[in-house]
Amino acid sequence: MRPATLAEAIQRIVDGTTQEKALPEFLDTFYLAPTAESRLAAIAERPVPTGDRQLDAFVGGAAEYLARQYELPAIPNGFSSRIDISIAPGTHRRSMHPR
Repeated sequence: MRPATLAEAIQRIVDGTTQEKALPEFLDTFYLAPTAESRLAAIAERPVPTGDRQLDAFVGGAAEYLARQYELPAIPNGFSSRIDISIAPGTHRRSMHPR
């Protein structure tokens, strides 16, 4: 069964489903949602941390991107507070630090 929310998709990943399966299934659900309210509900709940900082940052960025791209009435709360992505002084590399 396809995950109805991003939080469900991430929980499936934590439980052992591959990212390559869980994330596209969630996106199918999101894209087929009939209203802005149902799309917002699909990304509103903050997923559990996965233990993979890059995946957690991707998930937060994806949720914010989807909300902006679909002009949803709100941006999911708390996604960007999980990971601080900053540019290291004097370089062009980004480093991620849990807050």
